[in-house]
Amino acid sequence: MSSPLRARLSDDLLGFVETEYGITADEPPQDLGGFHHLNARIGKSVVRVYAPWNDESRVQSIQAARQALVDAGLPFAETLVTKDGRTVTAFEGRSVEMERFVDGENMNTWARMLAGMPTLAKIHETLRSVEVGSSAQIAPHPNHISTDVVLTDTLIGAEEIYRRASSDAEGRCADLAIQLAHEVDGREARIEGQLVHGDFWDNNVLFNGNEVAIVLDLDFMGVRPRVDDVALTLYYTLSTVEDSPNYFPGRAYDGDRIGFVRELVDAYGMLNEQEERSLPFAIARTSLCFVAMAPKIESDEALQAHLTRLLPDLEWSLELVRNSPYSTISESNLR
Repeated sequence: MSSPLRARLSDDLLGFVETEYGITADEPPQDLGGFHHLNARIGKSVVRVYAPWNDESRVQSIQAARQALVDAGLPFAETLVTKDGRTVTAFEGRSVEMERFVDGENMNTWARMLAGMPTLAKIHETLRSVEVGSSAQIAPHPNHISTDVVLTDTLIGAEEIYRRASSDAEGRCADLAIQLAHEVDGREARIEGQLVHGDFWDNNVLFNGNEVAIVLDLDFMGVRPRVDDVALTLYYTLSTVEDSPNYFPGRAYDGDRIGFVRELVDAYGMLNEQEERSLPFAIARTSLCFVAMAPKIESDEALQAHLTRLLPDLEWSLELVRNSPYSTISESNLR
């Protein structure tokens, strides 16, 4: 599934790449995926055509952050330049960049998850000192909802779901979302934000064996607490194993959510006590960002499919928060 605003892999695009970069395909080009942005392999390179809201300024900030990560020895691809030396160009009003293609396998085994988390820690350590412009500090359409707006944005999303619901299950999504938003609202300490990756999961982290070959996709890069970035990875991990308990060979899921991801938190190794207290709420809050997206989903059919996937996550997120040892925090720690 992809966004209706996503660019298409076309002969016109291939001609543009040849004209601007002098790069041609020795074999048929390959669409590598991406929900909002087109990523396509052309020979030994990848062309990325961004969605309309990523202007040249934001893409240049993404490139600056990526180069800082490369300079720190982290596995990111360097940006290719056009014939006249530009790192960003435009095709049909959309920002375009290119980088070298690096092959690999998804972060879809427990050994790879454990190997990936220290890389995420190093990414956070490096990005903490990277300064970017205002256009790069807030990601358009991120998989994130901040503590400041979690209640208001969830209520707006829930109202949209109620308005368009065609089944009891869809209405239950809205019910659970409202309950969860009230459970997490105001329960976390204020934590300073920094520049973070924004989507450290699965096909954005490719491996050669059990070593990270390349980290992709800074499209959701923005400034937020690093614990929220860790929480996104853990949310997707729990969402996956709740649906498929034996998804990770050799690491079966027994229903102990915090216990299951404890190894990953330890492998990350950088959360302080305050961040660890926030973590269960941040994981649960991640599920609410997908409720807040409801008004942006135009097709009723797409919304129904979205809510079908989301319902189990809202159920276990509510249990996670209510069973958290940090479900009560002293008032001195509240924001």
